[in-house]
Amino acid sequence: MPGSLGRVVPPDWQHVENFPLTAEAFPIRPTPVVIGVNWYVEFDEPQLDRQGHHWIGRDGHLTRVARWGS
Repeated sequence: MPGSLGRVVPPDWQHVENFPLTAEAFPIRPTPVVIGVNWYVEFDEPQLDRQGHHWIGRDGHLTRVARWGS
């Protein structure tokens, strides 16, 4: 049964042992990631913290990306 965002949970973790993710160094700067939200809506009103960084979803309430055919 698919999990959140349609992810299918593997029956075992053998693939992790066979194909481990490795990195030789940390990224030099933050790297964007897929977060599964409607960024057109979320990025309209980012929240500014005391250090001057912009954030979305600080309150935990995010929109969702509609799945194909939904």
